[in-house]
Amino acid sequence: MTSTGTTAFNPAASDLVLNAFSKCGLSSAVLTAEHLQRAYIESNLLNIEFSNRGVNLWKSETIQVPPAATLTPGTQTYVMPATTIAVIIVYIETLSGQNTTDRILGPLSTYEYQAMPNKLKQGPPTSFWFDRQITPSLTFWPVPDAGGPYTALCRVLQQIQDTSLAGGATLDLPWRFLAAYEAGLAFKLAMHFAPQRAGQRSRRGLPATGLACEYEVAWEDATTRGAETVNITIMPNIGRYYR
Repeated sequence: MTSTGTTAFNPAASDLVLNAFSKCGLSSAVLTAEHLQRAYIESNLLNIEFSNRGVNLWKSETIQVPPAATLTPGTQTYVMPATTIAVIIVYIETLSGQNTTDRILGPLSTYEYQAMPNKLKQGPPTSFWFDRQITPSLTFWPVPDAGGPYTALCRVLQQIQDTSLAGGATLDLPWRFLAAYEAGLAFKLAMHFAPQRAGQRSRRGLPATGLACEYEVAWEDATTRGAETVNITIMPNIGRYYR
C-alpha cells in the first residue's frame, strides 16, 4: 500500500458542524433550522474563546503604524485596526544610507503611562502604550520628534475571521487546530441539545468529563504544538536600586 501523498484535508465548517452534532447523538437527518442557528452562533463564540485562551501564532502579522507612512513629529497616538487583539512587539525602523536598523520599544502599562509627568516630551520614541478599547490605539513616548523619519512596525495578534456555514467556507484555522475546534463545538452544542453528554470542564482540582474532557485534551494537544520551541532566559536584576 502507498500513502496519498497529499496534505489537503481541510473540511468545510458545515462538515465539522455535522460531525459535532453526531457526537451529540444527532444525525444530519434530524437537524432543524434552530440547530443550525445555534451552531452558527456557537462556532463564532468558539472563535472568540480560541482568541482569549492563548496566543494564536497563525493570526500574528507585522503591520505598520500608521499604514504606509512614518510617524508624524508631534503626534503621539495612532489608531490601530479594530481587529487587533494584542500587540506582541513594537520596534522602530530607521534608515541610514543603505542600512536599516531596528530598535525595540518597551511596553508601558496604563498606570505607567498615566504616571508619566511629561507626556508631551518629544524625542526618539523608546516606549509604547497599547490602549485596548473597542477601537484600540498605540501611543508613543517620548512623542516622535523631527529627528526621524521613524517607521513604526508592530507584530500583532489579529481577530479570527468569522465562521460561515454556507457555500463550503472553511475555517480560519491551521490544520493542527481542526480537532480542537470540532471537539469544542461538540461540547458547546451538547449544552443545548445533549446535556447528558456535555460533561463538565476541569475546575477546583476536579478533572473534566464527557465532551468537555475531549475538548480540553484536544486543546492541550493543539496548543502544545502551536507554540514556539525556543529557550527562555530569566535573569534577575540583583543590583541595588538606590544609590
